Amino acid sequence: MPLLESQFQPLAWAKNPHIQTILPRLLPRPVLGQAHTERIELSDGDFVDAVWVHREQLGKKPCTLVLHGLAGSVNSPYALHLLKHFELAGYPAVLMHFRGCSHEHNRTATSYHAAQIEDVAYLVKLIRARSRKSPVFGVGFSLGGNILLNYLATYTKAMERAVAVAPPMMLDSCAERINQGFSKIYQRYLLGKMRAGLHRKWERGIFVSYPQFSPALFKTLTTFRRFDDVITAPLHGFNNVDDYYRQASAKSRLGQIVTQTLIIHAKDDPFMDGRVEPRLAELPDNLFYELSEYGGHVGFVGGHGSKPRHWLNLRILNFLLA
Repeated sequence: MPLLESQFQPLAWAKNPHIQTILPRLLPRPVLGQAHTERIELSDGDFVDAVWVHREQLGKKPCTLVLHGLAGSVNSPYALHLLKHFELAGYPAVLMHFRGCSHEHNRTATSYHAAQIEDVAYLVKLIRARSRKSPVFGVGFSLGGNILLNYLATYTKAMERAVAVAPPMMLDSCAERINQGFSKIYQRYLLGKMRAGLHRKWERGIFVSYPQFSPALFKTLTTFRRFDDVITAPLHGFNNVDDYYRQASAKSRLGQIVTQTLIIHAKDDPFMDGRVEPRLAELPDNLFYELSEYGGHVGFVGGHGSKPRHWLNLRILNFLLA
């Protein structure tokens, strides 16, 4: 695996990892001019909502599938900015909301997790059918990056190029890291959104087959490890949290990927530590690893003075369209 020297330079006043992580949410967000939302019905009776830009270009130019992070959506700054860049460049792209992450909650008890690749496979098959022989690319952010890597390790010829940004490729160590220090703030925020989703499902009677689930139980889900042990693992067929983390962590499967893939991490990412970094000598030449000194978690805000710039967008497009 080639190690690439990162060209990212943070804003002089925004080197702190927490500023990098939070700043994108505070900056102005673009508006998509020609976005189209499509509901895609799945074989198990559930659905995912997809947001397209330049769908009319399918079959004429490469199409990129974008996967958001945990509890994210098309409104997440990193996703919205990337879709806007594809829109301005005139290339088709589609963001797939994971189950329950669009404006409407999903219909089944199951949701999404770090190894849930079936919905991705379904949408890629749909893109292939519509775009004929045009290349298909993939971009995944955070948890979506881990899902993308697991997908590429399973469906080895499904995409021509891919980028995974800040993927938590060792779920056990990431769950440990985000439960420390200031990072607990992010854990509390994300778990709050996830618990709210559980409450709404419980009120609608969707968890009737899981009598152990209750609002009282949901209140105890204060760490990712406990959430995954009590909710994620039993809902999705894993024996326990350790079994889930072992099977779903993409780091052990990188050697199975044959797609030209770029993985981007920041050393100061407050969601993870050095244990996510792959052993480069053991991995194939089609994987490229870029490790920046700065960037926080899916931040990478560069620029000068009072003019911040979202560095990730140009880096991603340059790799995919090279």
